[in-house]
Amino acid sequence: MLAELEANGMRDRLVLLHCHIGSQIADIQVLKEAAKEVTRVYAELVRRGIGLKYLDLGGGLGVNYDKGHVEEDAGINYSLQEYANAVIYTVKEVCDANEVPPPIIVTESGRALTAHHSVLIVPVLGAHSKDDAAEKIAVPKGAARPVRALNRILNYLPSIRSTGELLEAYHDANERLEDVRSLFSLGYLDLEQRALGETLYWRLCSQLLGALRRISDAELPEMTELEGLLTDQYLCDFSVFQSMLDHWAIGQPFPIMPIDRLDERPTRRGLLVDLTCDSDGKVSHYVSSQSDHRHLPIHALTADRPYFLGFFLMGAYEDIVGDAHNLFGRVAEAHVYADGEEQDNFWIEKIIPGTAVQDMLAQVQYFPNDLHRRMSEIVRAKIQAGVVRPTQGMQILDQYMACFPQNTYCNSNDVEQESNQ
Repeated sequence: MLAELEANGMRDRLVLLHCHIGSQIADIQVLKEAAKEVTRVYAELVRRGIGLKYLDLGGGLGVNYDKGHVEEDAGINYSLQEYANAVIYTVKEVCDANEVPPPIIVTESGRALTAHHSVLIVPVLGAHSKDDAAEKIAVPKGAARPVRALNRILNYLPSIRSTGELLEAYHDANERLEDVRSLFSLGYLDLEQRALGETLYWRLCSQLLGALRRISDAELPEMTELEGLLTDQYLCDFSVFQSMLDHWAIGQPFPIMPIDRLDERPTRRGLLVDLTCDSDGKVSHYVSSQSDHRHLPIHALTADRPYFLGFFLMGAYEDIVGDAHNLFGRVAEAHVYADGEEQDNFWIEKIIPGTAVQDMLAQVQYFPNDLHRRMSEIVRAKIQAGVVRPTQGMQILDQYMACFPQNTYCNSNDVEQESNQ
């Protein structure tokens, strides 16, 4: 290209040199080396008579998704001031050494500009815990031998006073659970006995973990293992693939925390899963000061109040790269502006509803009019066959059509009302 410009007498037409280092540069040394290299190219071109005036360093200014935990890959090891110092000093140093005028510097730090502008508010619909402390366990006299063995270990736990004995009890419990599962697989144990064995095992694990924490000052491997086993699953009203695709695709962690009950200490360990039917629809890595990043400290759910989580730093790329996996569309948006003259120092400019079911279906060539016609034919046939009464048939059709204008996500208000009934 340079030879072509020179051959056509157009050296003055090239005024900008551009490079794009990346969208998230975590190490300031990488940034300095890249800036030094592209500035050397700029200086060489200027010395050859090319009329460069601008140097565009592209993006790269990082966002500290793991603020305070810079050992994580998602953290950055520099501040905004250090970034500016590094870029300006490096460019000036190279230009001075080559005796060329410094360029007008342009940057395109899109991630740093937009990551903080968006937070995703997610309702929690329910939680699944492996051990329910309120559940009473009754072991019949005729229970299978490994089931009775698990019950004996559970009853013996309160009398154990040493870490060694607790670990031995844990190993014995694992062996007995394996016996229960093997007997069930071979057909020698019925479903009720299998379920009882599992219930005893999870109660054992829960009490073992509590006892190990009280007795041992060290963080034992078995304690980490038990914490992972006893992690609760929290079902959340969102889709990983729609709203945080970078987490699934490249393992990008995002700060997540409860946005209410902040005056209460979280007592549970949660793994957040979404509404999709895909096993990858979960948050598997969390920003945390704890050594184990596989779960989130979270509150136990209560029946009398909803529970919400905030997913932060979601403004860079997630809305754009998100897809329609499992036919979940755009979430509802609220445009909120800070203003010291408004009540509570903010005002809501606009609320944009999420994608409706009918709009999402239309994207995959299923249209409400056609679906209404087909459902009407099915209902009419059932009425004529005497399977349903005419009034029932019309109710079914009305309920079916009422779904189309609704949002693609679960209505958490309906879930709350059902749980209170």
